[in-house]
Amino acid sequence: MMPVHFLKRFNGIQSNASILTPEELNNCNILHQDNFDENISSMCVLHNEYNFKILGGCCGTNEIFIEELTKKLLKYESEKQTQTAC
Repeated sequence: MMPVHFLKRFNGIQSNASILTPEELNNCNILHQDNFDENISSMCVLHNEYNFKILGGCCGTNEIFIEELTKKLLKYESEKQTQTAC
């Protein structure tokens, strides 16, 4: 298992939605996307456990990716507030 102490040094991440390199994506005629759910879940872990505040998309992402990421983060924040109110 990789040590994760270094993650506390970061504030955010822009994630590619594809395993292709930016150069490969630039030469694609279609938008190549891997599993958004897996990618978004990983980003939420960074937010929830390591306090990443800046989350966004880069190569291969689109408005759907950002909308789904936002929904998942808002759901987490809502659940967190509900738990602290009890």
